Amino acid sequence: EKDTLKELSEARKGTWNNTLEAQRNQREQAKAQRLDDDEEAKCVLDREEASIRATQRQAQIMRANKMLYDQTDRVKSFNSSLLLSDVLQERDLQIDLKRRVEETRER
Repeated sequence: EKDTLKELSEARKGTWNNTLEAQRNQREQAKAQRLDDDEEAKCVLDREEASIRATQRQAQIMRANKMLYDQTDRVKSFNSSLLLSDVLQERDLQIDLKRRVEETRER
């Protein structure tokens, strides 16, 4: 009979939240939950940083490949011809402007 009463008492006590044991269990559970939340947040942050690093690495690789491509003779020759074309076009515009200015001065 004593054992039965003790079991009933323990079962009833297990549902109480205001005992020292229950409060200690709640603190431990809260601490474990905080640690789990922190770990999850760190994992999310690590994944984001890894994604950013991968993007930066890809951009650096593309930049390096472009620099290598730009150093080829064919591209250098094309850029030189393009620059010459731009300079000649600008010079033609300057000559035309100078001619117009002289015409307006003569009037």
